[in-house]
Amino acid sequence: MSQTDSKYILIVACAIFLCLGISTAAIGPLLPELAANAGVSLAAMGAVFTAIFLGSTITQLIAGPIYDRYGQRPVLLAGLIMITIGLGGLAFSRSQMLVLSLALLAGLGLGAVVLGNNLMIARVFAERSVSALNLLNFFFGLGAIIGPAAVGFSLSFFNTGLPVIGIDALAYFITIPFVLRIKPMPSEAAKNTSAGSSFNLVMRMPFVWLLGFMAFCYVGIETGLGGWISTYINQTAGLTLEISALVSSGFWLTFTIGRLVNAWLGMRLSPNQILGICLGGALSGGVIFSLSTGLYIPSVVALLLIGFSFGAIYPTVIAITSTAFQANSGMAVSVVSSLGSVGGMLIPLAMGYMIESQGPVSCTWATVLFVGLILILFLISRSSIRKMTQAPAGA
Repeated sequence: MSQTDSKYILIVACAIFLCLGISTAAIGPLLPELAANAGVSLAAMGAVFTAIFLGSTITQLIAGPIYDRYGQRPVLLAGLIMITIGLGGLAFSRSQMLVLSLALLAGLGLGAVVLGNNLMIARVFAERSVSALNLLNFFFGLGAIIGPAAVGFSLSFFNTGLPVIGIDALAYFITIPFVLRIKPMPSEAAKNTSAGSSFNLVMRMPFVWLLGFMAFCYVGIETGLGGWISTYINQTAGLTLEISALVSSGFWLTFTIGRLVNAWLGMRLSPNQILGICLGGALSGGVIFSLSTGLYIPSVVALLLIGFSFGAIYPTVIAITSTAFQANSGMAVSVVSSLGSVGGMLIPLAMGYMIESQGPVSCTWATVLFVGLILILFLISRSSIRKMTQAPAGA
């Protein structure tokens, strides 16, 4: 593949992930408005996260083998169409059932787009996938900064934040012709006569499940914390929702900076070193966060540290998975990212009910618990990470 084609693919993928960051991070600050429009409690509307990640789980289980066989085009096109319809409809929904149905549809598209884009970039930039995936996911973080800030400004000027996701839905639709120009890139699995045995080998390897459970904890706590930050700050520090939404943008800002820094560090440090540094920083930030409930400045500092440390975790895990299972990377990434989506489906919902029934402090200790679990899983798997990224398996 020519350098021009590679750059074009990277630009299109980054544009899609920019839109993805906007819509993902905007949902949290929009929950009070969605709940009011549907006439349900805020905790009940937290089921939006469950619907999105249920859809994402379903498509990520299906899309990996499709990607291995047919390349990126059918996966990305189907995903973009579903997100466009799902998000566009949310802006006009006035019942809980319709909101959850459209969130499910958007989640189906989200899963296809996340998996398809990550695999496409990992394959095109195979020799520097940690850096390339961190750069790609930097644009997700950039969108995540824009999303809550845009909701805050929209609330201030128009008394509603829903136009943000409507405009974002249109942006997804605009990217479709650009995706059609990318040449199909079926993987080695399309030529592999023993695809069935390779599938069985991937599914039987403990390493892929360790990576999957790391993704389960990480995606769940990233989505839960990112989604509930504005509500948490509003309830503990007494700030308005508009200002609390800006605090949420600050979290995503440091998250994005973390990914940009690690796109550079990925050329210099091993995946083990990057994960170790990031998890240590996230755990430190989580402890400070837990001990500073109600204190505005320490809470914000802790959130910024967590955000910076979170940035590189997911793209690095995906890069490790793609490198270790090159011949069937779609299947392996499907397992890992699907478990991540299950975490994103369950943990934010649980955090919403914890905040409502046990108080905001329960949210902070949940952060410490899940970051600690990721660290334990990393310590268990780091020797396998070292071995399989130095000498990739042929599974």
